[in-house]
Amino acid sequence: MLKTEYTLVCTEKQFEAETFPTVVYGIRADKDGKSFYEIPDFSLSESYALKIISLLKEAEPEEVHIAEIIEDLLI
Repeated sequence: MLKTEYTLVCTEKQFEAETFPTVVYGIRADKDGKSFYEIPDFSLSESYALKIISLLKEAEPEEVHIAEIIEDLLI
């Protein structure tokens, strides 16, 4: 059985007009080289996003539960 691979996603997002873009972090989940879940901008903190990835790797949830788990962790 293939494990889910989690990747840190780093993008820039402009929150207000005429301001500089802010770096935001998210997570992408892949299995067998195919992406099946992505939340691109849930955190301004790289270390927080990496902690969420670490928790997901440790828990090894089923694919259908990943979105629910991430939502619960972000509350």
